[in-house]
Amino acid sequence: MAVAFDAVSSGQAAAASSQTISHTCTGANLVLYVITGGWDGTGRSITVTYAGVSMTQIADSDLSLGNDRTWLFRLVAPATGSNNVVVTITGGNMHIRTGNLSFTGAHQSVFDTPQTTVPNNTTTASDTFTSAVGDMVVYGASVGNDDPHTATDALTERYDLNGSGQGEGAAGGTAAGAASVVVTINWDVTGSAATAGVNINAAAADVVFVTRPQRPMPLI
Repeated sequence: MAVAFDAVSSGQAAAASSQTISHTCTGANLVLYVITGGWDGTGRSITVTYAGVSMTQIADSDLSLGNDRTWLFRLVAPATGSNNVVVTITGGNMHIRTGNLSFTGAHQSVFDTPQTTVPNNTTTASDTFTSAVGDMVVYGASVGNDDPHTATDALTERYDLNGSGQGEGAAGGTAAGAASVVVTINWDVTGSAATAGVNINAAAADVVFVTRPQRPMPLI
């Protein structure tokens, strides 16, 4: 079984303490990832729920206060249908940018280690992931400007949030699995960024058992 992209939803909120985005999950062996972030100068913390269920924070790119910051959350076997992703911020309001991406065919108990970076004074963020055919990489960045973003190398852009004049933006996407996967997000004006991503392992293939008819015992 291979991982397949299911759906994306995204949104941005200015000087907010929370954010609510509707997202619809459909399919089997589902997993939901939420990439959220913005500029953090005070050491905020974030929690995320989907359909009222707490999601697990698996990555936080922040290396020092004052940087752009990206958090990555995961929920295995999320509820199907339309439900709300709710992001709650503790420690002060912030301009928040969030992308929600769900996948089918994902392993429900085997997970790779996420990767984070905090590139500075640049117009690009790029990472390399160890993956495999049938897997998929999910990757996103919070960027310290509100210019449009473009995805290159193996990355297919799934959302692009330009900040609406707030001086911050975000983008994210997916890449098909291979032995080594390079993903890159570009923007126009030199600035800082914070990225987070992870390889999603494919669900194990179904095992089919075949019962052979017994041969009759010879008569003695």
